[in-house]
Order: sequence, then structure tokens, then C-alpha cells
Amino acid sequence: MAPHLNCTILSGHENIDMIEYFPTNGTFDLSYFPYYGKLAQPTYVNPLVAVKFHLVKEREAKIQCRVVAHNIAYQDSYEPYQGKVVFLLKALK
Repeated sequence: MAPHLNCTILSGHENIDMIEYFPTNGTFDLSYFPYYGKLAQPTYVNPLVAVKFHLVKEREAKIQCRVVAHNIAYQDSYEPYQGKVVFLLKALK
């Protein structure tokens, strides 16, 4: 199974109308894996998935995005942000 990005709203659910992933399912292309290092793959480019948050008016929401894969831990009490990122998204005029 290919790794994919999953974003969840931690707070401010009412302020986000929709979450959109590019590519549509948020999946990382398997052609990027495995990575053998800069010497073995000098032209390697990091894989990319984009996320568009459709906010309602001038509001904010706390978001957590994580990469989901069988070999990525994200519930390690010693590394609380391993495999994920948490951020505050705020829309301004």
C-alpha cells in the first residue's frame, strides 16, 4: 500500500467546509521509494502532495496532517511529532 497523507481537524470543525488533496486521494507515488541517498540518486526530487482547505469566512482551525504507512510511527510518546505536523490555519482578508 502506498503512503498517503491524511489531514484531520482538531478544533474549528465548523470553520472548514472541505479538505481537498492533490492528487485526489493524497497518495504519494511509489516511484519515489525507496530513497537510496544523494550519491546513488543525485537527481532525486522529494515526493509532494498538496492540500487545499476550504475555510468558511475569516476563521481558524487547528489541523493535524500525517503520513499514513505501515512503517511510519506517529504515536510515540518520546517523539510526539514524528510522522505528523500540527498547525493553526487562519484565514484573513
